[in-house]
Amino acid sequence: MKLLRKFTRLPMDEKQFFLKAVLCIGYFRIKLKTTSLQALFSQVNRQAEDLFKTPKTSGIPPLRMARLIQRANQFVPLSTCLAQSLAGKKLFAENGFRTTIHIGVNNDRETGFEAHAWLTMDDTVLLGDIPGLDQYSEFPSSSAGDQP
Repeated sequence: MKLLRKFTRLPMDEKQFFLKAVLCIGYFRIKLKTTSLQALFSQVNRQAEDLFKTPKTSGIPPLRMARLIQRANQFVPLSTCLAQSLAGKKLFAENGFRTTIHIGVNNDRETGFEAHAWLTMDDTVLLGDIPGLDQYSEFPSSSAGDQP
């Protein structure tokens, strides 16, 4: 009930953005199971470039958009940081913001091998900021498909 109350208090543009984020994360969650990673990155980057040609400006600040995407991610069963980052790239592009998807790995003695994806705009981590992020060895950005 508390979540519903919070949702109803959001401005209309944030409600729409939140619902679109839930659907977009769900879409990428499924696509990650059915499409090669390379093809998916290529698709997302083509879409992002097309969206920059006619961006919609929602008036929602980027950090607020990031927070709404993080909350939406909690409503998608078995969602991953990669699905969230892919959805974030698309949603930010729709609003005229260029972002970069980063993928890195960490092989820690205590926690073992871990992979993680995060999304940045300029030098700011918008999505996927976790403790110890600086310990991840990042793949080159062309591996993440951020080159057109």
